[in-house]
Amino acid sequence: MPLERIKFKKEEIEELKISEEDEIWLNSLSGDELMKYAGRYIAVKEKKIVASATSLDDLYEELDKLRLGMVMIRMIEKPMMVVY
Repeated sequence: MPLERIKFKKEEIEELKISEEDEIWLNSLSGDELMKYAGRYIAVKEKKIVASATSLDDLYEELDKLRLGMVMIRMIEKPMMVVY
């Protein structure tokens, strides 16, 4: 089955560009800053963490209430001890 090409609207392309900027911003945060959200899903928009929750369903519910449009969602893992 061949892949279908997705056609984005101009507004959607702009949102994707903004999302890329948000990802760069998120990756620039210190480990200490991210540890505040360990074990949680976070939503990022306009270089801000706008919501967080322990489950994806809870995060979606919160985002529905906020009506923010497209956001970047990321899971912040809890740190693990590695022994070898």
